Amino acid sequence: MAREKSSFLDDLLDIFTKLPWWVGALAAILSYISLHQYAISEAPEISVGDHQFEGVTGQLSRQFAGVFQYIIPFVCLLGAGLSLFHFKRKRDMLERQTSLNSIKQLSWREFEELVGEYYRRQGYTVTETEAGPDGGVDLVLQKDTEKTLVQCKQWKKSKVGVSIIREIFGVMKADHASHAIVVTTGEFTKDAESFAKQNNIELIGGNSLISLIGSVKSNVDDNQEKIESPELVLCPKCNSAMVIRVAKKGTNPGQKFWGCEKFPKCRGSRAIP
Repeated sequence: MAREKSSFLDDLLDIFTKLPWWVGALAAILSYISLHQYAISEAPEISVGDHQFEGVTGQLSRQFAGVFQYIIPFVCLLGAGLSLFHFKRKRDMLERQTSLNSIKQLSWREFEELVGEYYRRQGYTVTETEAGPDGGVDLVLQKDTEKTLVQCKQWKKSKVGVSIIREIFGVMKADHASHAIVVTTGEFTKDAESFAKQNNIELIGGNSLISLIGSVKSNVDDNQEKIESPELVLCPKCNSAMVIRVAKKGTNPGQKFWGCEKFPKCRGSRAIP
């Protein structure tokens, strides 16, 4: 199905939704000031013999400016609001991840956003592409002058084979990128690992991914450690994932134990051997 053509305002909204929220807010202010000043300015007069006429083009353009002085800033502010909403949503989504199992429950798009948020916290400028659940490069990372291509594979059953690594290698060369990374919730075949090693492509499997996500989390409280283990432990009461906590009170202060991620709603616990 052919994609419907978008209007100028649709494109403008899409642009500011993808940019940092403050860019849209600043654009709203500047666009209102410039359009308002033009709308209230006097159009130059055109002399025809002994008569002075105001140019038709000048009249129409000022009328349009009078209307768009409100429409364009509104679209910019709407894009800024959506940008801020998506920023908070991605941030909170990363903070909620407690195990590899929770990551596997995400949709393919959320998985890509999670990986993008990780690299954003590592200081990269992240661009999300429109490739889809199984199509080529998903993220483009930029830091200084280096460009890195990232492909995300949320495969729950089969391993990522060498054909996928060869594909990203070809795109990396054609796009003149410095590096390439393939991220999966599962594992890689031996052939894939061998080809990646020979061609300087970084592979991140599920066990490594959960550790990386845990390393950039910011909302870990005093009673909960950052994720350091890919082990999945389920709560005996509600069957949710468990996280490592440290006892502050009781008979064994300072001792680590498995506590339910839904604490304090659920107080399920397990001892750590």
